[in-house]
Amino acid sequence: MAIRVSLTTGFLCCVAALLVGRAPAGEPALTVDLRATSTTSGTILDPKHALFTGGVGDTVRFDVWMIISGYDPGNPNPSFLDYLHGSFLTSFGGLAGDLKAQLVPEYADFIAGNGLQQDLDGDSDLDVGSNNDASLANFFRAYLGKDTPRVPEAKIGVLTWTCRGAGAESLVNFRPRNAADAADWYVNGVSYTPAEGVFGSAEPAHISLLPEPSLVLGCVILLVTQCRRLHKANGGAQCKSERE
Repeated sequence: MAIRVSLTTGFLCCVAALLVGRAPAGEPALTVDLRATSTTSGTILDPKHALFTGGVGDTVRFDVWMIISGYDPGNPNPSFLDYLHGSFLTSFGGLAGDLKAQLVPEYADFIAGNGLQQDLDGDSDLDVGSNNDASLANFFRAYLGKDTPRVPEAKIGVLTWTCRGAGAESLVNFRPRNAADAADWYVNGVSYTPAEGVFGSAEPAHISLLPEPSLVLGCVILLVTQCRRLHKANGGAQCKSERE
C-alpha cells in the first residue's frame, strides 16, 4: 500500500511539473556551440552539417555561441557570460582546413583575443588557440562588454574554416582551456567557474566533401531521411513527397 501511494504521489508531482511548464533547474553549465551558417561552395544542411563541394581556398563559416544552462527563468537575477578561454580544432587528418576566429564586438572587452592560429594537433593545418593550459596567452578569449546585455545565450564570435587539401570529412569543435580560471559565468546572479560548474562544448560540426554532381542526390537523401522520421513520429502518416 505504501509503495502504491508513493508511486501515485510521484506521478502527480511529474504531472504538476508539466502543467507549470518548468523542470527543476539542472547543473550550472557553460557550453560553447558551433553552428554552420554559410559556405562558398556547397550547402548547409543544418547547423551541424555542411556539404562541401569546393576546393582549396573555399570556406565554411560558423557562428560561435555560448549557452548557459541550469538557471531558473522565473528568478529575476541574471544569467550571463563574464568570460571564457578555449581553442578551436579540426579532427586529426581527414579534410584539411585552416581555422580563423573573430570575436563579435559585444564580447571583445578587457583582455579579449581572437586566438593564435597554429597547429595544435600535429596534422599540419591551422587550429586556433593553445595547448598550454597554464597560461591564458594565445587562447580564444571572450570577455563581456560593459554595455552588452546580460543574457544566457548569445553569439560571441565567428569561426571560418578554409580548405587547404584533400580528404573526405572534417569535424570542427571548441576545446575549453583546462584551468580553474578558464571561464566565469553567472547563473541567477551566482558566479561559477569550472571548479563549481561544467564548462564544455556541444557536439562537433561536420564538414563532408561531396563532389558537385552528388549535391542534389545528397539533398534528396536527407529529405527522404527526414520524411521517414516524420512518418514514424506521426504514427505512420505518409509524407506528401512519399505519396507523390
